[in-house]
Amino acid sequence: MRLRDFRIGWRLLLQEPTASLLTILGLAVGFTVLFCSLALLYYTHSFDRQVPDAERVYIVKSAPNWQGSMWRENIPLRVNDALQRSGLPLQASRIMLVDAEMRGRDLVQQVSLAAVDASFPAMFGVRVLAGDVNQAVSRPDAIALTLASAQRLFGSSDVVGKSVTIGGQAFQVTALLADAPDNSTVGYAALGAINTNAWDAKYRTATLEDWSNLDGRLYLKLGAGTSPDAVARMLETALENSPLRSQLKPDEAAEVGTRQLFDVALGPLTNSYLDPVQRSGNSSKKGNPTVLAAIAIVSLLILLLATVNHVNLSTVRIINRQREIAVRKVLGASGARVIGQMIAEAVLVSTLAALIGAVLAVLLLPGVAHFTSLALTELLTAGNILLGLAICLAFGVGVGVLAGVYPAWMTVKMRPAQILGGRGNTEGKHGFWLRRGLTVLQFALGMCLASVALTMTWQVLRISNMNFGFDPDPLLSIVLPANLDKPEAQSFRDAVARLPGVAQAAAASETVGQSSLYDVEVKSADGRVFKMGSTPVSPDYFDAYGVGPVAGRLFSAAIDPRENASVVVIDELAARTLGFATPSAAVGQIISVGDKALQIVGVNRALLTQSINREVRPRIFQLSLATPSLTVRVQGDTAPVSAEIEKLWSQHFPNNVLVINPVRRMLEIKAREITPFLRLVSMITVIAVLLAAFGMYVLSAHSMQRRAREIVLRKLYGARPRDIARLAGREVLTLLVVSAVLGLPAAAAIGLSMLKGYAEHGLVVPAALAIALLGGVLIALLSSLRHTLAAMRVSPAQALRG
Repeated sequence: MRLRDFRIGWRLLLQEPTASLLTILGLAVGFTVLFCSLALLYYTHSFDRQVPDAERVYIVKSAPNWQGSMWRENIPLRVNDALQRSGLPLQASRIMLVDAEMRGRDLVQQVSLAAVDASFPAMFGVRVLAGDVNQAVSRPDAIALTLASAQRLFGSSDVVGKSVTIGGQAFQVTALLADAPDNSTVGYAALGAINTNAWDAKYRTATLEDWSNLDGRLYLKLGAGTSPDAVARMLETALENSPLRSQLKPDEAAEVGTRQLFDVALGPLTNSYLDPVQRSGNSSKKGNPTVLAAIAIVSLLILLLATVNHVNLSTVRIINRQREIAVRKVLGASGARVIGQMIAEAVLVSTLAALIGAVLAVLLLPGVAHFTSLALTELLTAGNILLGLAICLAFGVGVGVLAGVYPAWMTVKMRPAQILGGRGNTEGKHGFWLRRGLTVLQFALGMCLASVALTMTWQVLRISNMNFGFDPDPLLSIVLPANLDKPEAQSFRDAVARLPGVAQAAAASETVGQSSLYDVEVKSADGRVFKMGSTPVSPDYFDAYGVGPVAGRLFSAAIDPRENASVVVIDELAARTLGFATPSAAVGQIISVGDKALQIVGVNRALLTQSINREVRPRIFQLSLATPSLTVRVQGDTAPVSAEIEKLWSQHFPNNVLVINPVRRMLEIKAREITPFLRLVSMITVIAVLLAAFGMYVLSAHSMQRRAREIVLRKLYGARPRDIARLAGREVLTLLVVSAVLGLPAAAAIGLSMLKGYAEHGLVVPAALAIALLGGVLIALLSSLRHTLAAMRVSPAQALRG
């Protein structure tokens, strides 16, 4: 390739500005998607790299063999004693995240406090801005605040020496820390000692001392020569020598059998973000490697589709320039020179598109950061920009070379004598079918993405109109800091019930919208055992939700005691599961929950109060004061009632954060979580569909050009315009059918996988597939319409002269 080749290529672009602009912009969009994906992949693979000697730091993973051997990044923290006695060259730090309600100057804020060992700051490279962090991680009455937490609590960074209140107890701020890096799996807003008083004493003892507790995490920094496998085997031995085996239930002991109690492994910290192993408790960030792989594949496919359009358009141009190329060959141009010219033209287009794509990617990076909740803009440093520019040029040149191979191959096959004699046929059957296949791929991907986007959109809309079994609009949800058996919680509940506009204030064990229910084993009268969800409630629970019985009666404050009742209410699903022919047949029957016999006094409709992305399960309702979640039924506007509840809260719980939400918002929270992802999928779908439409347009142009003589002969033998339209339509619809066969089954599988577990989804997937197919037909016909009409109108004499 020579500089002159690029100048010729530039002049050719200017000769056809519209087609050139469409080609460059199409490729630029493909490069934009690719570069945004590369930024996301680079960032997600940089997690925890800032930790000193990160390659020597590990998180301990375990799989208890009596719980289905499911791996998690947690282990009983009691094993730390064995580590300290082992004499191995390593550092260990236990971590437990506590949601602490802190009062600073005048505000109460919920702050994520990490209770850690004294080795944590050095192990994780905690940056201290002021004060002494070692006091914070060694004293039970001291903490260290990050800069962001200090601003939230005090409105200032001058916090060292001041005090915060947690649960009515004062804690001295001994250090100010830099905020935890965004690309860290070990997040915190404050640090405290592992024995901090901010942690409930009973829960702290259970987490640190109980051999079966799996709420904490353990990180190790291994010394030189220390084998991760050897440490894992030592921890397995420590767990095996613990009293845990004797504490297992009979069914758990039977599941373990002769196997060891735990399988243990050490996972590199730098792999933790993308490790599919789950975390228990208040988990830090976790990435989804499947989603990231899907994003990478889709971005490459979109670039491929844009490149296909570039190749298709270049092919049409080559056919239009075949006389020029033949003359060059006659005048002595070698095959290498012609190939160099074709490659140079393709590289010029691709490099221009890559540079435009890089600029667009930088401009769109804040939006991508918002979608993914990752600080991707931190990548925009001078060093990364230079690296990105080099990658941009490399991709531009690489894609250009690949895109230029096929047009160059066509020029090599050209025979000047045939072309100048009017008998040129520059593209063989294999090449034409290859480009047809790539166009099919474009449409298959477009229909697949369109169907997935429609499935997600309709599911979100369906959630907004879902039948929850009750009307959520007049309901407010409040999370109490204590159960109703505590006087302060009962006093607050009574005060709320007396507010003007409040019809009912009922309590339950579950927070509305949470992902799961507490499971219990329910034994029917014939001895069969079923696992069902259980919700302890107050007697006025069903009145607050405004629901009545299907059979029998529901709980009533006038009849039933507040706890320890011998009666139970079950829902219709539970009645069917227990084998009752009708809801009425269940009333008066006895079931056993644990060792307690309960009489069924009523059956209610199934209530969807858990997360909407979970299937509705059989459920029973029992009376209890172990109910830290309050549901308030409001008559009229909820806003003034919420304001009054805030005033009451500050009087009853001055050191706690009020968490109050409309019940509908809590139920639909999962729908709102997928909305950003839906927008991203929709944008990618629009891009893919536009590229597919342009690809069909170019292929239609070339197909009509290739079949010009055939169309002339058909007209000379009496073919009418509608016959020509039928000929063109048959080709388009054939390609479309193949695209549908490839794309729609994949779309159905993805759609069904996404909807799995939702409480309701109906016929969303079939409807989305049908709309995507109809849309594909419409777009394909519109894309080929111009050239089909031209072929119908052209006269044989005009075509032969052309």
